[in-house]
Amino acid sequence: MNSTITEPAGAISRQPGDMNTLGYDSDVFDIRPGLVSGGMSLIFRFNAENLGYFLGVLFVQADTRR
Repeated sequence: MNSTITEPAGAISRQPGDMNTLGYDSDVFDIRPGLVSGGMSLIFRFNAENLGYFLGVLFVQADTRR
């Protein structure tokens, strides 16, 4: 929750591009290391350590054909 917009390769260049997104945080993570062949479920855990953050949206895109 650091008010950034990033991809696995790093920060995204934006125009206009304020460094602080005023509380909005959007990050893309590569979850392939956590996936196993034949798995039946995914569990995501979000912990803000009592800092007052709330998870608004979780979006997952997965290719299940492999």
